Amino acid sequence: MARARGTEVAHALRALAAPASVLALVVLVLNDHVLKQAYPGILTGKLSDVVGLVVAPLLLAVLLAALGLRHPAPTATILTGVGFVVAKTSATGAAATSAAWSLSGVPTLIRPDVTDLLALPALGVAWWVDRQVRRSPALPWRRVVAVGSGMAVLPVAVLATAATGCAEGMALTSASRVEGDFPGRPRRVEQRLTIGEHSSISYTIDATRTIERPEVQLSSAERSGLQQCDPTEPEMCWRILDDGVTVEHSVDGGRDWEPELDLTQDQVEALVEEVGDDCGDEAHVAAFDLALLPTDGEPVLVVPIGQAGVYLRGEDAAWVRYSIPELYDLVATSTIEPPRPRVTPLDQPQEEREPGEPDPTDEQTPTCARPTPTTVTPHPSNGPPTTYDVCP
Repeated sequence: MARARGTEVAHALRALAAPASVLALVVLVLNDHVLKQAYPGILTGKLSDVVGLVVAPLLLAVLLAALGLRHPAPTATILTGVGFVVAKTSATGAAATSAAWSLSGVPTLIRPDVTDLLALPALGVAWWVDRQVRRSPALPWRRVVAVGSGMAVLPVAVLATAATGCAEGMALTSASRVEGDFPGRPRRVEQRLTIGEHSSISYTIDATRTIERPEVQLSSAERSGLQQCDPTEPEMCWRILDDGVTVEHSVDGGRDWEPELDLTQDQVEALVEEVGDDCGDEAHVAAFDLALLPTDGEPVLVVPIGQAGVYLRGEDAAWVRYSIPELYDLVATSTIEPPRPRVTPLDQPQEEREPGEPDPTDEQTPTCARPTPTTVTPHPSNGPPTTYDVCP
């Protein structure tokens, strides 16, 4: 029994030290500590998932083999896949996975994102590496070298796979007001607030305070600033104080101010403790930005507060906080798959269209039983021809 366990551990260590495994580990470390900082975005984020799913099953197989489980590599591959799906499809699963992985002594933070499931085929690479190692005969001295290399790679792999989870944390730091053609009925151009990290858009908020997550990014979106006044009622203004934790309100155009959202030191410390201990670094919780959307009633205001999420001003003038996992779950409950919206930052020149020329983005809803397809050919600068169903 002990001999069989030792053989399985040796196989697992050899697989961890295989060239493909070491290459994946090098890419993982390089991506998390160099490329993500130099080129932040979707590509470097997904690359960590792909190479992480190569390294993680091989690392887990070492543990399972040491515990004496039969078939450690296939079991590790299945467990890794199931755990990855659970962690990436719900905030609760992500928190549980982070807590379980942090028992290794390395603090870890995992964020849910269903698009990360595209990396699941990388598990096949880990399975292939293990099969190749088991099928390849090795001389005794080479086996000793491979096992020794695996033992040397083991702590590096543990640190690398834990660190990649921490590097993917989101912090909402920017807010903007944009105008665009968003999904929904009636189809019209409308204004919305956006919140995100730096200049990217993670969520939009419309005049009804509905939060959505469109598949769109605006690298040219402008921050709204730390003081905003309602354009429909210029006397109503809001601003963020220099302390970064207080939002004040003025009803006389900025002559007098009263605190409306004022976080106490205890509240700030509670938020820091809630979001900052997962990766061992204290989170920076503060009011980073302020954006305002005028409505027929109380204006919509949003204040991103970093890793702690966002504060949204309700119709009753009360501020409600949404954590990042709450925002994710709130949007994930929607069963509607909206088309990709087209948005334009305010104060940016919009595309001109000749008088009388049809808008190719307008959807025509036929009212007859047998509509006839009709092709509209706009000016070349406005896009390709579009086919609509119209009544004869």
